[in-house]
Amino acid sequence: MQKYAHLGRLALVTVALTETALAGKFDNELEKLQKARDEAVAKATLPIDRKFKAELEALQRKVTSAGDLETALAIKKKIEVLEAAEKGFPLDDSVWKERHRTSTIHFKKGGSYLEEWERGPTKGTWERISTAEIRVMTGGRPTIFVLGEKGDTLTRPSDGLVWDIVKNKDK
Repeated sequence: MQKYAHLGRLALVTVALTETALAGKFDNELEKLQKARDEAVAKATLPIDRKFKAELEALQRKVTSAGDLETALAIKKKIEVLEAAEKGFPLDDSVWKERHRTSTIHFKKGGSYLEEWERGPTKGTWERISTAEIRVMTGGRPTIFVLGEKGDTLTRPSDGLVWDIVKNKDK
């Protein structure tokens, strides 16, 4: 029986390799379906977002006149996030290359973050906190990134490093 034990391991390896090859075969089709879905959702939510923004602006005027500055600032940040999306600076599925080093940043749809650099990958989450600011959480620590005016540069104020956009799903 032990004489043929290697055949069992060989069969498992063959099955695993076949499954991996088949999984890769449909990746492009899956990506196309996901992109079509995301575009349809964006198109469908546009009127909802516009109405939401108008209602936020009305509420902001009301709370400002009532002297509730803390709530007014919270509303302002929500409006800035909506405006950033309107300006065409989406971060979902964008890739950024650092100018003077080997670092590449990926902002994935759904809020996952990946930075590839010489010490290996750093994974985390990201969220837009204003029109130009992105908060990244890695290892429980927040890092702020700032988008340039045209949306084509990304700066990390803590160390002054700058990334240029390499890929954006809309560009």
